Parts: sequence; structure tokens; C-alpha cells
Amino acid sequence: MKNWFEAYRSLWSGPDQGRRRALLFALFVFAICAWVGERFIQNHVHEAQASQKFTAIAQASNIRSRLESQLNSLLFLSSGLSSYLVVRNQNLRQAEIHDILKALHGSNPKIRNFGIAVGYRLHYIYPLEGNESAVGLYYPDQKSQWPVIERTIREGKPVLDGPLDLVQGGRGLVFRSPIFIEGHYWGLLSTVINAESLFAAAFEGMDNSQIDFALKRDETPTAARIAVYGDMAVFDDPGVVTQSILIPGGRWTVGVISRQDGRLERFARLARLTIFLVSCLVAWAIYSNMLNRIRLSELALYDRLTGLANRNLLQNYAKLAFSRCERRGELGCAILFFDLDGFKSLNDTYGHDAGDTALRVTAARAKSVLRATDVIARWGGDEFIVLLEDSTPEGVEALKARLRSAIEKPIQHKHREIGVGVSIGLAWYPAAGEDLDAILRVADARMYEDKRARKQAP
Repeated sequence: MKNWFEAYRSLWSGPDQGRRRALLFALFVFAICAWVGERFIQNHVHEAQASQKFTAIAQASNIRSRLESQLNSLLFLSSGLSSYLVVRNQNLRQAEIHDILKALHGSNPKIRNFGIAVGYRLHYIYPLEGNESAVGLYYPDQKSQWPVIERTIREGKPVLDGPLDLVQGGRGLVFRSPIFIEGHYWGLLSTVINAESLFAAAFEGMDNSQIDFALKRDETPTAARIAVYGDMAVFDDPGVVTQSILIPGGRWTVGVISRQDGRLERFARLARLTIFLVSCLVAWAIYSNMLNRIRLSELALYDRLTGLANRNLLQNYAKLAFSRCERRGELGCAILFFDLDGFKSLNDTYGHDAGDTALRVTAARAKSVLRATDVIARWGGDEFIVLLEDSTPEGVEALKARLRSAIEKPIQHKHREIGVGVSIGLAWYPAAGEDLDAILRVADARMYEDKRARKQAP
């Protein structure tokens, strides 16, 4: 647990902590901008889809209304003719039937022809031209149509069937009305409707630029699903809107889908790209601004050459460390003051570049042997200070040895080896003083004692 805490403190302390926090804050701002932008896109897409759905529903209702209007006008003619045949069945004359059928046929161009069957055989057709092959047709012989005809007669209810392949050629919708005289089946009236004309009239003037639609017949005796109009793939679309039209003997279903021209998808892609770029710019602007502030702050708190804490920051750390030491009272707080032996000679011999290299390497090597909770600062020139909390005399002495061993290793500079020595002074808080200046005076004096002793050593 302690190692984890030290690693965490190391990550968020030191001169790089501000950059890490700035980067995290910039990433947070980026995520917020991206999230807000995505919410905007999703709301727009949902509104557009809802609008498309509403348009599809309105168009489906419109299509149903138009078809019902056209069918009602056609089926009304057949109902009136059926009533006439019931009344006149004993006095029917072919000329009279011809005139009536001619008048009805001429009143509505969507009717292809009428047919009157007495019993199960077709006797009268108008117009005869183009329909000669259907005269004398015996319904039970028509295997494809007989099941519907038989049901129509058995139930005594009219049925709208089709589109069907007609005996006389072509396709059409057939409305069949059974005729009963005094409860007994007499015959069958068939009205063949030109499907193309019916749908052209129903959909005339309708704006279908934003939709695709189709019409199918469901729940019929001959098939579970028969195409009536349009592409049946419409019904396989997950967004299809359907409405039912009740017809004699069954039901038609209108299917409507919004036409997808890709504009909504293109908008979403372009909007996401724009939001990504804007989020990046905002995050970068914030990061750059914070970084500039951090750099200005670092000039006041960190040494530019080594990246270590400077005097101002060390004094702040020392006040906090001394306060914690007083509260805990278990382990001591120590100050190590060290400088580099022979540093002036190194500068004079190899130049200030070599001196700067020695200072940077010394700082890096010193940090490498310290704990994550220890603080090292450059005091000035070649002088460094280490602030140690929660330390024991044995631990500090071992650290001094590690520091000396690490710092005095040869340093590579421009393909040559240079070297420095190190003199170290130690002072304890509060034994050496109550504030940092007092303790540093003691540590400085002991450092020079160590320096003299090293020079006098054989």
C-alpha cells in the first residue's frame, strides 16, 4: 500500500505534474465537447427519423383514402347492376343487357369489361371485342379461379380477387357478386377492373418524392401474400409503415417507407467530423493555455537546467515537511546539503557545456536513488539540497553512501569521460534548528567539514 502511494505521489508531484493535469483536463474537455456534439447529432437524427415516420404515416393514410374512394365508386356500379339483375331475371333480354352494360362501361374507363354468368357458365360479356375467348367459360374448369368463385357462391358474399391472369389475356382485378333469387343461386356478375388505370387514378397528383410504397393482398383463399402494386421489398424494410384496406372477401395492406437518399447519413458523418475537429481545437487551445501558465509558474518554482525544485519551492516543501514531522513525532526529518568537488576546475578545463552536463547528470542520478516522497532541489551553482521525511539515522547514512556512489561515477561528455566528487553535509530537524535557514547553516558547515576531510584523506 505504501509503495502504491509513493508511486501515485511521484506521478502527480514534481515539475511534470502540471503538464499531466493540463493534459487530463484537455482530454476531459475534449470528451465533454464530443459527448455534447454526439447528443446534438443523435437528437437531430431522431427528429429527422420521426419526421420521416410521420410523413410515411400521413402518406399511408392518404394512399388508403385514395384507394378506398376509387374502389367504392367501382364497386357501387357492380352492386347496382346486381340489384337490377335480381329484379329483371325473368325478363332479361340480350339487347337490354347490352345497353345497360355499355352505359356502365362508358361511365368509368377503369372498368375493362363486365361478365354475367347464369349458373356456372359465362353468357354475357361487354365489350365483346377482345374478350371473345371468355364467352361460354365454365367456371369449375378454371382451377386457378374456381376456389374463390366457389367460396363466393357458398358464402353468398362478393369478393374482390386479383390481380389475376385473365382467360382473354392480360391481368386485372375481378369483383364477383353472387346473385340469388328467392334464396337460390342464380348466377354471378363479374366486373373486371383495369388495375393500371385504377392505381393511376388513385395516385394521380400525389407527391411521392420522399417515399416508396407498395400494396399487397393478405388473407385470401389463394395465397397468403400476393403483390398488388409496387415492389414487395418495401414490406421487408424494418421501418415500413403499414395500413390495412378492407375489401370484399379480404384485405389489402399498404406499405410505406421513407426514401433514403443518404443525406441524413452524410450529415451525421460530416457533423461528427466537424465536432471531432472542433473538440480537438478547443482541447488543444485549453492545453496550450494551461501549458503556458505552467511554464511561467515553473520559472518561479523549478530550476530550468536540471528540472529540480528551486529555492522557493524547497522552502514551501520544507514548511510542510516540518509541520508533518511535529505532528507525527515518530521518525525524523533530515536535510542533506551537497555540492560537487572540482566543479570550477571542470568548467575551466572543458567549458560551461561540460559543467551543465555534469549538473544535469548529477540531478538525474540523485533522483534515481531517492524515494518518491523525497524532495531534491538545486540551491544554486553546484549546490543541491535533499529533504528527507520519515527517516532514521541508519537510513540516511545508507542514502548518503548511495548518493556518493551514484554521483561520482564517470560522466560521458563529447566522447570523453569527466568526473566530479561530492561532499555531503547532514542536519536534522528540529535538532539543528527550527527553520530551514538555521538547519541549512548547520548542514552547510558539515558539508565543508566533509570536504576538508576528503581532501586530507590519503
